[in-house]
Amino acid sequence: MNAMREIDNCCVSLQLDPNLGLLRALGDPSRWAVLCRLAVAPAPLTVTEVASCCGVHLSGVSRHLSLLARAGVVSRVKQGREALYHLNTATIIKELRRLATAIESAPIARTGRAWPAPSGATATAPASAATWEPINED
Repeated sequence: MNAMREIDNCCVSLQLDPNLGLLRALGDPSRWAVLCRLAVAPAPLTVTEVASCCGVHLSGVSRHLSLLARAGVVSRVKQGREALYHLNTATIIKELRRLATAIESAPIARTGRAWPAPSGATATAPASAATWEPINED
């Protein structure tokens, strides 16, 4: 069985068709830095402006922006000879909200219980989200 079919089979029980491109795009530290730079920008930015804070070479930032655009995370608008990039915040929020809703509707989340915590932590599962708290063994 291939990996995508396994993912699809698992996601059926969550009633979720995950946007894996978006999740992969958000999973890289350099792309996350690009996303953060665009999130705080007052207007769309050029590749050079994005690269000014990321510590990544201009060609690397350009590749990251292309991947983010293919995943729907950013949009590119041509202005003269330059390309300007901006976040697609509505898309990001919608997809992450879909994922959160699917997880919150999972059977374990609906019970208010949590699976056993990793060693050294306890789990609590409030209605909105699970949190991990250290065990105080004193």
